Amino acid sequence: MTSRLSPIDDASFLLRPHEVKSASSAGSSLRHHHPKGSIHFWRSCLSCTLPLVAGVVITAMIIIFLTARKPPEAPRFYQLPIAQNIDCGLLFDDSFDARVYARNLSLHKVTYADDDKSLETSCASIRQRGYFPLEALSQEEADFPIAFARIVYKDYYFLEAQLRVEYAPQNLFCYVLDAKADSLFKKRVRNLQTCFDNVIVPEEELEVHSEGHNMTQSHLNCLKHLRKRSWKYVILLQNNDVRLRTNAELVKLFKAFHGANDISASIPGNHTYAVKANWTYAALKLYKHDQFNRLQTSSGALPTLHVTKSLVQVSISRDAVDFVFEELNVDRLVRRLEQRHFGVDELFWGTLNADDGLQLPGGFTQKCLVKRSKVYMATRFTVWLNEKNPPIPCKSDFFRRWVCVFGVEDLYNLSQMHQIYVNKLLPEFDYAALTCLLENVYNRTYNIANTAGRVNFDIRPYIQLPHVRAVSQTQNFRNSFTKL
Repeated sequence: MTSRLSPIDDASFLLRPHEVKSASSAGSSLRHHHPKGSIHFWRSCLSCTLPLVAGVVITAMIIIFLTARKPPEAPRFYQLPIAQNIDCGLLFDDSFDARVYARNLSLHKVTYADDDKSLETSCASIRQRGYFPLEALSQEEADFPIAFARIVYKDYYFLEAQLRVEYAPQNLFCYVLDAKADSLFKKRVRNLQTCFDNVIVPEEELEVHSEGHNMTQSHLNCLKHLRKRSWKYVILLQNNDVRLRTNAELVKLFKAFHGANDISASIPGNHTYAVKANWTYAALKLYKHDQFNRLQTSSGALPTLHVTKSLVQVSISRDAVDFVFEELNVDRLVRRLEQRHFGVDELFWGTLNADDGLQLPGGFTQKCLVKRSKVYMATRFTVWLNEKNPPIPCKSDFFRRWVCVFGVEDLYNLSQMHQIYVNKLLPEFDYAALTCLLENVYNRTYNIANTAGRVNFDIRPYIQLPHVRAVSQTQNFRNSFTKL
């Protein structure tokens, strides 16, 4: 079955191969310029230069061998006993046998409840269950650390297994606890920071609600701690977001972003914010330097924020995060956005990113929203209950709070998507789907042989996203200007 393309694919394009002269044609051209009378001359030159060339080649090979960073051998992905007999590889195939196998698994679901009090969570036990390399798998990854800020409240074992898949020693992982989570869960998550130097669990806890309250502030609390470390991009996540891409792929796509923030943009519903409130910079005291709040626009009006909807899951450049913390006072804005009942967690970053007056580093523009054009993103993939033409169907046919909860029958289609994370998969609904997706990304990370579902990573769909193109064009213009 061939699945429909995702919204991000609308931006992809086909590159025609460059025309290259064949070796034979090049050789014939060379012979045309050298008469036969000079054959002995060329033979004598070759006899002199071949040893020198061979020496240079051997030296270059030795340098490459010594400097190449070979990924260490990784053990196979650890599976709980309830999942050890599942053929995960088959679920990423599109054959008839694979579809029958997925169908049978969906009818006899493997589930896992997060109430296993016997699970050992000492540092030794965690490391025994997983592989946590001490060095980056490549120099490119070592030079491009990424941070993750995740709000968590349940499913400890899933989070530990997800950490195994996401883990890279140069990256940073911040888990901010929902104050409503049970004490055992909190203890286990806090223990992770005692086992890994690059795991952060802030002391601050807020009651986070599904309507969105306190999600923005919880992420900001994580960012406050993450800013003390070095990283290039940060991804904001919720409890049950599951990785689709390897770390090496993340590095390639973020480098291709050239600092662009991956934040969707659409017009919010009037029920999600106080439409008639005063949204001027001055009323919000948005800038720390108050003179910027009172700079008038060309029409003589005070600059005004235009509230914009995005998703909670976003990818933000380091420059953008530093700008928010160093230049802005966002406390008043956050409190204003928290006043409504539903969807308040989807407004903060979308509003800052799309405001033309602020010029957030890596930001976008309101112009697309004026044209009623929705701006898609790469960070999260979701299928909504009311979505008329979803990129792929929700084959599990199970929705929670209007969002598809994917099952084993969805894994092949999910493996064809370009997004970084998928929301959502739940261990209590279909643990096989969750653990097999994690195993698939793990195997691709460590190049474990016979990995079904492995695909060649194509950067083109990402660089064709409108917000990425806009930032790249701006940078190209500035570079051209500086050369004048």
